[in-house]
Amino acid sequence: MAKANHTPLVTPVAARRGVLLGALMSLAGSKTTVAAAPAPDTVQSVDAAADALTASLTRLHGGKWSTTVNHELGFVLIMMKGGAQ
Repeated sequence: MAKANHTPLVTPVAARRGVLLGALMSLAGSKTTVAAAPAPDTVQSVDAAADALTASLTRLHGGKWSTTVNHELGFVLIMMKGGAQ
């Protein structure tokens, strides 16, 4: 009898993307984060939002996270140090 080839409905990469999207949406809807953030459209507000998301990811997943914001290139990167677990 041949083994059935089962493909998972959600791949690990898709699951991590879903968690990240959920964290972003949670952060966007948080009134305390918005109230504590500097005025909109400032470098400080972008940096504060990136720091807040990094803190949320740390609480959710543990580990150490690295945040890079390059305002000249319009680039933001938040990743777990040592790669995804």
